[in-house]
Amino acid sequence: MITLFLSQLWVQRLGWTLLHFLWQGTAIVIAYAALRGFLARKLSAPGRYALACAALAAMAVAPPLTYLLIASGSGIRAPAVATQAAWWTGSEWQRLLPGVVSLWLLGVLFFSLRLFGAWRFTARLRSTAHPAPAEWRQAMERIAQRVGASRPVRLLVSSMVDVPTVIGWLRPVILIPLESLAGLPAEHITALLAHELAHIRRNDYLASMLQSIAEAVLFYHPAVWWISEQIRAERELCCDDLAVAASGDALTYARALAELEWRQPSRLKHGVAANGGSLVNRIRRLIEPAHASVNNLPGPGAAWAMTLLWLAGVGVTLVHAAQTPAPRVVNLNPVAAPARASAAPAAGPVAAMASHARDTLLYDPLLSAQVAQPVAPPQGRDGGPGEQGPVPVSVSKVRRADVPVYLNGLGTVTPSSTVTVKSRVDGQILSVNFQEGDLVKQGQVLFTIDPQPYEITLTEAEGQLERDQAQLAGVQKDLKRLQTLANSGVVGVDQLNAQVALAGQMGGTLKADQAAVENAKLRLSYSKVTAPLAGRIGLRLVDPGNIVHAADNTGLLVISQLQPIGVVFPVPEDSLQPVLKKLRSGAKLPVEAWDRTDSVKIATGYLLAVDNAIDETTGTAKLKAIFSNSDEELFPGQFVNTRMLLETQRDQIVIPSAAIERSSQGAYVYVVGYNSRVQVRPVTLGVISNADMQILSGLEIGEQVVVKGIDRLQNNAEVRIER
Repeated sequence: MITLFLSQLWVQRLGWTLLHFLWQGTAIVIAYAALRGFLARKLSAPGRYALACAALAAMAVAPPLTYLLIASGSGIRAPAVATQAAWWTGSEWQRLLPGVVSLWLLGVLFFSLRLFGAWRFTARLRSTAHPAPAEWRQAMERIAQRVGASRPVRLLVSSMVDVPTVIGWLRPVILIPLESLAGLPAEHITALLAHELAHIRRNDYLASMLQSIAEAVLFYHPAVWWISEQIRAERELCCDDLAVAASGDALTYARALAELEWRQPSRLKHGVAANGGSLVNRIRRLIEPAHASVNNLPGPGAAWAMTLLWLAGVGVTLVHAAQTPAPRVVNLNPVAAPARASAAPAAGPVAAMASHARDTLLYDPLLSAQVAQPVAPPQGRDGGPGEQGPVPVSVSKVRRADVPVYLNGLGTVTPSSTVTVKSRVDGQILSVNFQEGDLVKQGQVLFTIDPQPYEITLTEAEGQLERDQAQLAGVQKDLKRLQTLANSGVVGVDQLNAQVALAGQMGGTLKADQAAVENAKLRLSYSKVTAPLAGRIGLRLVDPGNIVHAADNTGLLVISQLQPIGVVFPVPEDSLQPVLKKLRSGAKLPVEAWDRTDSVKIATGYLLAVDNAIDETTGTAKLKAIFSNSDEELFPGQFVNTRMLLETQRDQIVIPSAAIERSSQGAYVYVVGYNSRVQVRPVTLGVISNADMQILSGLEIGEQVVVKGIDRLQNNAEVRIER
């Protein structure tokens, strides 16, 4: 039955359709990349998203159209059955088609089961979640009005997600981790919910469903997955723009996204999570819109380019085989073969693939240097020893220099101390003794709370103390009198003991009165709210005339200590041990803070501490540097680029970074020989320091390398050195 099934005509047509999609998908992705690269600076995020969706739609439409063309017998067609002996003829391809179709059906079944599993998992999430509190739902309704999402959406709380996530393909809901978001500021939560509502406004859940179906059907072409990743990335950028428009502040939204960096990535492959895409790229795009980069090539670029070229070669070969009505008979006569070689058609797919590989061979200087003949320099390229003469170049000598080794990172400025000032007594605020944004000293009076109730309490306590002091004085006089009478035998011992006890009781009462007086004085002093530390005051949270209580959750104001100030930045876990080794040895590692363009140095400090754990999600450890900040160039919440000097390697071989070229074989340079000809020399690179690159092997001191005019060179080219 299986043999009968696979021998059906539609199986043959489907097999040719799947093979033809190799070159069709490659052509579509190349056209998409070229068009996107041409319009990179003109297209916004919605435009790039629409372009990527159009490319995926073209990939989805191409196979059905190809099948119809094959079935109709026009355009693309399957080859006729060969009647003569030939090397890998069209009939050989036809014998492979049932296997191709079988493998494709197994792949579709596998990815369909994955989709079904994802659907079951989202259904379980929906069933185990419970409605969010009423205040959260009301807040989401207000945010939905700002975003423009008119469709009613359910807001559910789930402990199985770590970030706000939209699930569901037909009836979407928003899941939130209430415990994780409870500690975030209200404006951050607003921005994150606006992002998720933007997904629903744009109907991204339906696009995600269609996208998943396309991935399951066309799974075998890598271009489909790359286009799909582009769609997901651009989708997040579109929703970022809508969230910024709703929240009104790109920096606030960037900080909200930064809060998600340490959280676990979403486990929902087919859900839409708030930390989708590349969080680092999204944050950089928000805080550096002028320097936002657009990736047009799949990475790593070289591997993808070779893969796409190979698929294109196979596809073109299949088209050639499919359009050949009958195979050529191979001529076994070695004498007559050269005479007929130019007139004979291609010998089949292998010959076509070899010819295609020769036509599309990429120039690699290292490979060319390995096979070049020293007696015959290459001709016909710019800068060769042909018609145009020597190539003018600028050179630099290989030299020795000290190479500083830096660890770079993206840091966030944090104050040394942050204090929320609260009232320690209840009362009405009479005066505010500062201006918002002022620099205050420790102990400076900030607020004056009505002191009259506490003055009255102090007066009452002092009066009670004076009364009890007078009573104690009377009791002590009576005690002295009774002691004299007891010595004379006039009064009994019991009466004397009672008077002694009364004197002790009054002494204890007097101590309690003194404590009450001190407590009243202390509470009276609390009516003047003072600064607990020196720093800069933020915006005040209460105004004169308000009644404040010691039990209030919100404070009166926030003071941040800016001198000194800290910067927290991550380093890779592989670089952590050298840092710890330096700290254990007592070294003081200098840290530089640079602006967001990495062109202006803001301040210089030193490393203060290392966090006690590595972040499992990012594989980085957090370091904290301290800066004097005497000129207040650093401000809390500011993003800066950090450079920490780990060590300085003495007397190293260096050359200008402009001399370094790269190919599929690695890094190389052009070395000028004694005969004014250049040779390709592979090198092993070390660390980069400013405009110089450390060379670990491949060059000797005094050799000359080309730094300008490289684009016109090839191995063994003649050059003319310009001073």
